[in-house]
Amino acid sequence: MESNSPSALGEDYLDVPVGLVKSVARLQGHLISVGVASLISLREVDYGSVVESFEFIKFRFGGNLGLIKNVLNSFAASQLNQLERLSDFSKHRDPVGAAAVLHAMRGTCGTMGAQLLSTFAGELEHRLIHDDEESQLYMLADESLVDLLRELIVFSDKILKNMFDVSV
Repeated sequence: MESNSPSALGEDYLDVPVGLVKSVARLQGHLISVGVASLISLREVDYGSVVESFEFIKFRFGGNLGLIKNVLNSFAASQLNQLERLSDFSKHRDPVGAAAVLHAMRGTCGTMGAQLLSTFAGELEHRLIHDDEESQLYMLADESLVDLLRELIVFSDKILKNMFDVSV
């Protein structure tokens, strides 16, 4: 059993909010129907697909739990700041700027172990780089993407802080 599964975390695990699951499913269906993104990795959202295992994240940080906790103290705030930048680029219909922000988010979230968030940011980045201009502009106008990213940031942050015993 993976250590990041709810049963492995005991009573302190966080249930995946129903609203988040529904948002991801609705958004995935919407994006696939208009050909904006495949988002195959978002097919099923459960606790284990949101973040990587405790052991894997700990290994990535060289076993330094203090460093992980320190990074987690600013993780959500820094990613929410990135969302503000993404919103600005979206308002100005700038797919290159928006893709750059999503690239940065993908990397930071991937390093921190927020795998669903990293994957989603990467899918959006890919679409902004490779889709035609009409699809790019459609994505930039779709405010639900930023809303979903915000939900994923908050939820991933809660899971990671719970996992590493950081005050929420």
